[in-house]
Amino acid sequence: RQIQSSVFCEYTKRYNEIELSLNPFIRDEMFDKPYDAFSDDQRAEIRAATRRYLNLCSEEFHLNQHKFIHRTTWKVWDLGIQRMLSVNAVSGAVAEIHKEFQYFKDFHDYLLKKARIVAADA
Repeated sequence: RQIQSSVFCEYTKRYNEIELSLNPFIRDEMFDKPYDAFSDDQRAEIRAATRRYLNLCSEEFHLNQHKFIHRTTWKVWDLGIQRMLSVNAVSGAVAEIHKEFQYFKDFHDYLLKKARIVAADA
């Protein structure tokens, strides 16, 4: 139980660090702004932060798959992932970089479903 608490705290810390870099792009007033409406430099920042976020999510997904975390923890994280992927800036970046996660098929399939990415070449 203590290990699960430690894992939760560590992942929460990492999430908070990533969220700080995404924060300018996910605030309420930016929530619905289309990804393409951001400048090239901003999209590069969003992609980089989203890549770090998806790496964290893939680790969380792995922990859940192997039952290293409590299912209620996964439910909280899963809802958070769904919320984050509903932000246009993030979902736009995911659409561009999701193929980088094809090496982890189960996570990639989960990501496509959560992000509602439908592409012939997905």
